[in-house]
Amino acid sequence: MKNAVISAVVGLAALGTANAAIVDQGATTVGGGGGIELVSGGNAILQANGLYSSQTTTPASDWVWTDNGDQTTTWTFTFDLTGFDKSTAVLSGLWGVDNTGTIDLNGTQIANLPVVTTANFTSLISYSTSDSSLFNMGMNVLTFVLSDAGGPEAFRATATVEADTSAIPVPAALPLFLAGLAVVARKRRK
Repeated sequence: MKNAVISAVVGLAALGTANAAIVDQGATTVGGGGGIELVSGGNAILQANGLYSSQTTTPASDWVWTDNGDQTTTWTFTFDLTGFDKSTAVLSGLWGVDNTGTIDLNGTQIANLPVVTTANFTSLISYSTSDSSLFNMGMNVLTFVLSDAGGPEAFRATATVEADTSAIPVPAALPLFLAGLAVVARKRRK
């Protein structure tokens, strides 16, 4: 009986704690379907140019480019924090663009590459935020807005969202029930 009471107490303690988990991951991929998807500004095509960074990423990503010349393109990654504790959410990733761009989380800018430079696409640059005020309890949208200074526009990105699962509240009467079990266990031993 003592072991049963100890197991119940340990189990209840686990109910009140949160557990870290990957909420969602996305990447630019040739042909789409990687989670970071083109929503306006042309068609996404494979970028095979050796000029761009070949850095390994997790999740795996590809350089893609659009066939729209000098126009602006918009890409999005959508994720859902339902069932997670938004105060523990962390968004991180890598990105590169030929030539400039911004990243917004739910309408607030979290990163930018404002100056035309080859460093924007010869290496991937990290971005992240853990500002809980930027996350929504349910659906969230990460938006990449990119501009090119001439020729095809190249883009590559990854996104990973992590958060603790929401703690399951312990019912108010449960501690009293466990205390009663402990008393019964002691009386049985006597």
